[in-house]
Amino acid sequence: MEEREKKTDAGRINLRPFLFCALGLFFGITLYFQIAFERFVLSDFLFYAIFAVLALVPFSRRRVVFVIAVLVLGAGIGAAVGYGFRARYFGGTEGETVVMGTVRSCVGKDGYSEAILGDLSIGGERTGGKMLVRFSSEDAHVGDVVVFEGKVEHADEEGSYGDYLFSENIRYVSAGAYVRTGRSKNFLLRLDDRLYCTLRAGMGTEQAEVAYALLTGNSQIMDGGLLDSVRRGGIAHIFAVSGLHIGILYGAVYLLCRPFGRWACAPSSAAAFLYAAFCAFTPSSVRAAVMCTSLGVCRAVGVKYDFLESVSLAAILILLFSPAAARSVGFLLSFGACIGLALYGGTLRRAFRKLPAFLRDYLAAAVSVQTLTLPVAFSSFGYLAVWGLALNLFLLPALPVLFLTTLVCSLAAASFSAPALLIVPDGLMSLFLMLMSSAEFSLVLSGFTLGAGGAVWIAGVSLLCGRVRIGAAARAGWAAAFALLFGCCLVLENIPFRGRGYVYSRGDGDVAFFEAENTAVLVIDADATLALCNETLLRRYAGTLDAVVVVGSDELKAINVAAALDTKCICARREIPTGLQRARLQFGDSASFGAFTFYFVGDDRLYVSAYGVSVELGFENSALGGDFFVPAGSGGLIFSFGDGIIKA
Repeated sequence: MEEREKKTDAGRINLRPFLFCALGLFFGITLYFQIAFERFVLSDFLFYAIFAVLALVPFSRRRVVFVIAVLVLGAGIGAAVGYGFRARYFGGTEGETVVMGTVRSCVGKDGYSEAILGDLSIGGERTGGKMLVRFSSEDAHVGDVVVFEGKVEHADEEGSYGDYLFSENIRYVSAGAYVRTGRSKNFLLRLDDRLYCTLRAGMGTEQAEVAYALLTGNSQIMDGGLLDSVRRGGIAHIFAVSGLHIGILYGAVYLLCRPFGRWACAPSSAAAFLYAAFCAFTPSSVRAAVMCTSLGVCRAVGVKYDFLESVSLAAILILLFSPAAARSVGFLLSFGACIGLALYGGTLRRAFRKLPAFLRDYLAAAVSVQTLTLPVAFSSFGYLAVWGLALNLFLLPALPVLFLTTLVCSLAAASFSAPALLIVPDGLMSLFLMLMSSAEFSLVLSGFTLGAGGAVWIAGVSLLCGRVRIGAAARAGWAAAFALLFGCCLVLENIPFRGRGYVYSRGDGDVAFFEAENTAVLVIDADATLALCNETLLRRYAGTLDAVVVVGSDELKAINVAAALDTKCICARREIPTGLQRARLQFGDSASFGAFTFYFVGDDRLYVSAYGVSVELGFENSALGGDFFVPAGSGGLIFSFGDGIIKA
């Protein structure tokens, strides 16, 4: 096969039309969004620059024209659809008004419901997109048509949470007390709610939440501690309705429809797309449905199936209809995993040929997937799971049984109103919960960031694969160059030659992390949660903090959060009684730790001085005249103390 490809295409990279179109489209969308949101990162385009050069070799006229035309056309279309999506996203009504919508998903907790509404009508006018709403009760259900009056705002939060809202087309946020006016006629939404109610009636609460997450991909409904264990264990993908789920369903229906002969792919594909629709057409479910359909059609008509072209076709369809998916972690992980399999699966299977067949195939697939998803996962979540390889070795073979049994029993129980049919899924979910509670998954690789090293990694592993035809000496030279560049990026990103500050903000508060030489201090406001503090430290620091400085009128609340962190000292402005040992507490208007000096100014403002410059943290968004003012809600702002302040 490889010899035949060399005869038809003597270039460094084979000319695959869908692949080149997908790369051009993704490039255009990414470039436009980075410029539009003022987050341009040059290193993110390292891969494209090297790929374009290699794709042009051997510089024949037809090849050069084809490559440039496809990449430029794809980039232009990408920028255009990105512009159109962003214009629609930030348009529309705001202010106090009446909203009508259909509940697409809902999570009830602590006396309120957090719902995503679709089919929106704002102020009597139909509008696209979705709305994130907090209702003051837990009785909202998927499929409810609701009306409420409240203040509608655009969902323009910064940072990773803002990226999530944008990628999900959640355009508005609001809150209020709603009135249910009816039920949606959408069969899939009604099925979703009936399925959830049936699971809750026939299974234990935790078991029902796990089963619902497995079937729908809505893992937010799971207990926070369990969800954290699942993520740190490296098995969160089983609750994401990934290609595994669609592939299992497609294969099962295909086997049942074998009497149809080669056209058994038709009902199988219909089932795959129906299930993708049930899961709200997430990028991973659409990708899997398109790829399964492509495979079935190719087999039916006797055409050779091209894995890379199939992945690329799926990417094109998703990005044309939802360009914001390019900013979605789910999209990047899903397509990164597939491209990794395409580039390295065969090579690694040959490398592991002396191992038993099952272990060889598993290790080849697992390592292939990690090649491109590793930097994406680390940049998005701040840590790498060290248990994933071992846990998936046992869970992946069991997933077809677990998924199909739960799906069939749940649909039967919902159809016949017979919760007793869930006895087997209930037992399987109980076994899963016992496994997750009996093991400790807190050990993760964290405390540093990749920075530009992530882009270097992706460029290196992608362009050093066997599908790029370069000589052994050139390959070794490239590998050494990429390894050196990757190491330099890690050193420059993580070793604080001078002081640095990192500000993180979410809906549950603001935190700032300061690091210089051997000093590390975390500043938190009264609204910061322990989860936000731990997430920040996972991304930036793995050792014991020198201090946690608390800011805000409710200092006691912040001190209680700080007490749960690994720190030598807790600093606050006012002396207040606590149950902590006084050796760990420090009160006063200022405090110094290494190169940093902290000055309290009012309840919600703080100056940080280091290396002759100062930064003001304004948790109430009112600057006092520091060298550099950092307002609350700054997202993922990074800055360095040096000869003045350098903002990143």
